[in-house]
Amino acid sequence: MLDYGRPTQSSLGTITACEAARYLAEGQFPPGSMGPKIEAALRFLDEGGELAVITSPTLLAATLAGHGPPTGTRIERAPSQSGQAR
Repeated sequence: MLDYGRPTQSSLGTITACEAARYLAEGQFPPGSMGPKIEAALRFLDEGGELAVITSPTLLAATLAGHGPPTGTRIERAPSQSGQAR
């Protein structure tokens, strides 16, 4: 989520690594919460991964599919062909 816990809170869905890095630098992902997960995802993508997923085990299949209600966050190394990234 962006602006977590605020009235402007919004889910991320699918974003690019560049967007995730920017949100991290802006302080959207606190060090004691989502920060380490985002940092790990960015390292994975930087080392050649194509997709990192942050979700709960029960929502993994839906998050990987990338459709339906917000289920988790998909971070792509590059924008998808379908243009779904923010």
